[in-house]
Amino acid sequence: MIDFKREQAHTCFLEAIPLIKSYRQEIAYYTDLELKPGFDAYERLELAGFLRAYTARLDGKIIGFAVFNFFPHLHFQQHIFASHDILYIMPEHRGFGYKFLKWCNEQLKADGATVVYYYVNLRYDYSPLLRRLGLKLIDHLYEGRLK
Repeated sequence: MIDFKREQAHTCFLEAIPLIKSYRQEIAYYTDLELKPGFDAYERLELAGFLRAYTARLDGKIIGFAVFNFFPHLHFQQHIFASHDILYIMPEHRGFGYKFLKWCNEQLKADGATVVYYYVNLRYDYSPLLRRLGLKLIDHLYEGRLK
């Protein structure tokens, strides 16, 4: 059975490093950029209440995770916007993504979030799953390498 749980990001990041590396290999555009996560910054954000980390575990082993920035919006300070930072499920365990994201959204709402954003990488487009959850495409994100 797969267990979903909110965890302290800084306590599970080391365990999640192999998944983070797999995530990068699967969807990275800039493969020449060194992967060097700012775990200290994540921990500071989390301790300040501005980060949510959720895991999916099978027999105690992490097989997926989702991390969200959790801030009052600068334009709508009375509302918290949860912005997806990273989402990854090991390929051999995919199939529970809908349940996991539905659960994550419920947790974010229970914590006070009004809006949730997901950034979908075009190399692995899971937009149909987000539409099933009732989310809508509202923007396109453009990115350019500056140096």
